[in-house]
Amino acid sequence: MKQQDETSTHFPKPWETILLIVTSFFFTTFLLSSIAGLMNPKIIDDPKILLSYRWFIVISNVLFLLIPLFYYYYKNYPMKKLLLIHPLPEGKIIWIVIFSIGVLPLIDELDRIFKLMITFENVENSYRDMFQVRSFWDFIMVFGTLSILSPILQEINFRGALLQSVQEKTGIVNAIIFSSLFWVFIYLEMNSIVQIFILGLVLGLVTIQLKSIIPAIILH
Repeated sequence: MKQQDETSTHFPKPWETILLIVTSFFFTTFLLSSIAGLMNPKIIDDPKILLSYRWFIVISNVLFLLIPLFYYYYKNYPMKKLLLIHPLPEGKIIWIVIFSIGVLPLIDELDRIFKLMITFENVENSYRDMFQVRSFWDFIMVFGTLSILSPILQEINFRGALLQSVQEKTGIVNAIIFSSLFWVFIYLEMNSIVQIFILGLVLGLVTIQLKSIIPAIILH
């Protein structure tokens, strides 16, 4: 088994991380969409049917996490340093929770103001359908995806590997702004552009200051 050299400070180049995230995202979406299309040909005529497949959401999130992790491991990058997987003292975790209670409502309010000016009704309806809870199993799937799986994979990819690789080449400010913009680009949630971008800035700043992605996962 390959041994990870955690003493190394050799990180992937920014373009390498960007290409990996984009490739993983679109490959995962294309692969699972194709499988779902074979299972239900009606998806070709009405892609919204795909949103009713809970397994599609869960598996796509898992693959989007595992593919980059496997690549970084294969390339022998220092995983803990690259992804900023460092424990935090109990006192800092409490501070993060208090901070989130104060900051996140402000971000939501800015997002609400943006939606008063511009609303993408079809997009909003699609996401509402995707995460509609009709049973206890739906609740488990939606809660697990939105509250556990999605924050972990997004923070590892964007506030971990991408932020670190860009910061190494261009500095902290550029890294925080770029990782936030790229996060918006990948997910293209038109109704939440402002919210996602500002949240990305906050998460990036907190990650840099505390040198760990754990706060970002909690805030997310």
